[in-house]
Amino acid sequence: MLSKQSSLEFIEVDIHKTSIHLLEEFEAIYELPEAQGVGYYQDCELCDGLLLSNFNYKTYDDEINKAPDREHSLEFVIDLVGNIELPGRSQTSRDRLGDTGQFYLIGSGIAPAQTTVQMAQQHYLGIEVHIEPELFKNLFCYSGAIPPESRLLFQENEWQTRFPAQPITPAMRVAVQQILHCPYYGLTKRMYLQSKVIELWALILEPLLKETKAQKRQFKLKPEDIDRIYHAKEMLLACLDNPPSLIDLARAVGLNDYKLKIGFRQIFGKTVFGYLHECRLERSRLLLDAGNLTVAGVAHAVGFTNRGDFAAAFRRKFGVNPSVYVRSKQ
Repeated sequence: MLSKQSSLEFIEVDIHKTSIHLLEEFEAIYELPEAQGVGYYQDCELCDGLLLSNFNYKTYDDEINKAPDREHSLEFVIDLVGNIELPGRSQTSRDRLGDTGQFYLIGSGIAPAQTTVQMAQQHYLGIEVHIEPELFKNLFCYSGAIPPESRLLFQENEWQTRFPAQPITPAMRVAVQQILHCPYYGLTKRMYLQSKVIELWALILEPLLKETKAQKRQFKLKPEDIDRIYHAKEMLLACLDNPPSLIDLARAVGLNDYKLKIGFRQIFGKTVFGYLHECRLERSRLLLDAGNLTVAGVAHAVGFTNRGDFAAAFRRKFGVNPSVYVRSKQ
């Protein structure tokens, strides 16, 4: 296994490229523009529905990237060097992880709008893997049935589940280094990378699924916790256009965010923000039925800042664009 220092030296030799390069028929490398920074991002389509990407770059200035609500596959990211600032990551989490490398897992479903920050002159080195839910189930779930402890990974039309960042293990580091320094070409390279990606899925999911299974067996709600969770639901309904974050909502009702998240799903069968999403769309349908607001006005009234995002969410829920829905009522 390469040390952190030798890894950086190796990448430094190969980091300066001049254009987009095709390596294999399933690979493409994209380099940063010279004015923006130095480094590259490489995509490897390992099969239909399974994408491996590795990255190695740094930028000259802070990079702030904003993404709207969107459909999202299952994903894991492993950062060997550099931690991209994500919403909801506390300073305690950053201090605990330090510079030893981290991984984080994101389930499928609707990804909420988010802003990420990449710091100037910070070296970022690692990989990320996306897999479509149906492929995951076909590969790993017996007869396509999702085990109960895995259901948080598959949210479909609800907000996706994001698991807290964790330090990478030595076994994960070895597998990532083997991916970055794959010794094969062509068909055998694709096979090798597929095997390493599957190995990483196992290394990431095994402790998580064990913990989830154990927590579900142990988790019991007290009557006062149930009252607080119902109060949280009422608070969400009262501010659909500008809801609090999960942490703020939990503080407001006197629970920690974990208990609110698990308890809310236990009582209502949905995540907190999956429930919020459903309520927003139901409210939007009633407002469109009333006919007093334009589609853009309805989107704003229920908390969508982008009309296109609202239209996509409405179509997923009701099977028709909001503008078409309005015309059908006239």
